[in-house]
Amino acid sequence: LRLVNATSIDRLHSDAVVPIMWSYTENRFEAFLDVTKWLTLRAGERSTWGESLTQRSRLDKQEGLEQAKIERTAFLAGFVLRPHKGLVINADTEQASGGRAWFRTTLTDFNSIKLRARYQFNSNWSMTGNFIRLDGSNPSWAGNYSFSNTSGGASVNWQRAQTGRLTVLAEYTRGAVYSDILFRDPASFGMLRSLYRDNMHSATLLADFKVASRAAVSAGGMLLRTGGARATNYYQPQGRVTIPLRPTCDIFAEWRYYDFGQAIFYREQFRTHQIMIALRIRTAAPSAPKK
Repeated sequence: LRLVNATSIDRLHSDAVVPIMWSYTENRFEAFLDVTKWLTLRAGERSTWGESLTQRSRLDKQEGLEQAKIERTAFLAGFVLRPHKGLVINADTEQASGGRAWFRTTLTDFNSIKLRARYQFNSNWSMTGNFIRLDGSNPSWAGNYSFSNTSGGASVNWQRAQTGRLTVLAEYTRGAVYSDILFRDPASFGMLRSLYRDNMHSATLLADFKVASRAAVSAGGMLLRTGGARATNYYQPQGRVTIPLRPTCDIFAEWRYYDFGQAIFYREQFRTHQIMIALRIRTAAPSAPKK
């Protein structure tokens, strides 16, 4: 059994044109228990509290500084599982509740789950996966705030173990974001709803090939596609070549292409090529590996 307790304290005091007094304290206590050689359990608590004082807005007719406080307590739990050689599974959960927050978009009550796994098939192949889920809210007299975020992905890495000259990485991520809050319309002073929802697909493919001791070629790219309140398409292919000229001198060239587009905010679209050529000089030649 291992017990860990950590406390962080942050203080700020400024008497400038806009006076600011800010304090933030976080205390974290956790207990770790090795049940068996392949299972480790974790549990604990994190307490957060703070206070801020600053100048009021000009629209606020009250006297004195504006005060805000934050109070939140979260219960932590998780485990590390090693059921098979080369396989590691991590799981974490956090359940938080609080009564006060500095901002309306600060989550006072939330629960989150994180799952991560990694499996080393052999000296060449490895695979990782992850899943994250967050649901939270901030009940307020000015309008409740609800937020949720879900994402999951996997990646595969292959490397030629005998020579290490060729490495390939492939990743895919799927995510979704939801946000719902009421805000006051400055023209009518009525309450309006701000609803944001987005679904995301992201993929990456990269390959790195070492031609000689220091000569290398890499190519690949990534793409991102979202659909919802702000549908977006983004592509970024890239390539790089490194050529050694002398033991202490290398030249490399890199090309990247950026393609960003949005269906609604079309004025923010852009496409551009970026080409970079550089010379790298070292003061000493790299030492040969010891046999």
